[in-house]
Amino acid sequence: MKVEKYKLSLQVLEYLSAQTSDYVLKQNIISEPSSGRGDLERHFNITLTNREKNILALSIGDLQEKGLIEAVFRDVVNSGNDLTITDKGRKALEKRVLDELDELLLGLNSDSGLINMRYGVYDAILNKQTDWQRQSAASLVELIDHTLRTIAPNDKVIAQTWYIAETTSKTGVTRKHRVRYCLEQKIPSRSKSDKEIIEKAWQLIEACRGKLEGIKHASEDKEEVEQLIKLVEDALICLLKKPQHENNG
Repeated sequence: MKVEKYKLSLQVLEYLSAQTSDYVLKQNIISEPSSGRGDLERHFNITLTNREKNILALSIGDLQEKGLIEAVFRDVVNSGNDLTITDKGRKALEKRVLDELDELLLGLNSDSGLINMRYGVYDAILNKQTDWQRQSAASLVELIDHTLRTIAPNDKVIAQTWYIAETTSKTGVTRKHRVRYCLEQKIPSRSKSDKEIIEKAWQLIEACRGKLEGIKHASEDKEEVEQLIKLVEDALICLLKKPQHENNG
């Protein structure tokens, strides 16, 4: 079994949603002392190594932090480790998303597997292979490029009145073209401040991508890679999220 944090997280939600009891103890989900095999393993008929169980424990912590599961504080001995799925968690399981970016990526209806690309970054970090930095960077670059191509396909960009082909690009369309197209769909007016927003968003995405390309060829420390993940994910949310007035109808 290839351990994927995204898959394990969804399995935790699925397992908890199927329970009829008020709660399940965290330690029993991961590994019962008597057998060493956890409830999740039995439920899905899988076997996890110690390292994989540590990933499972991290997944449970992340789910709780996101409000998809919660402690009910009813167990006398293990209060705080007595977990149940929340309404938010049930909705997340139904959509098979874990947070806002997952939902935005899923909403693009792309055939490129954008969510799998996103979590490929985390799997590379957790699996700790010798070239995990390069794998994480490559997955992030792929996520940026495929997302931009999805939200700003060539034909749509080329149809814009402001479009001027870039000779250095095989298609004539650059990432800057795509970012401008995306943001101008969200911000139709062409005020100075709007143009500044477009330029700043472009600069952030391009700076992150440039750094990631460098990491693909030279190892960086984990802290820096994780900082870039956060920046890229925030930039993608900025690109994909609808303006607030649209969300309010």
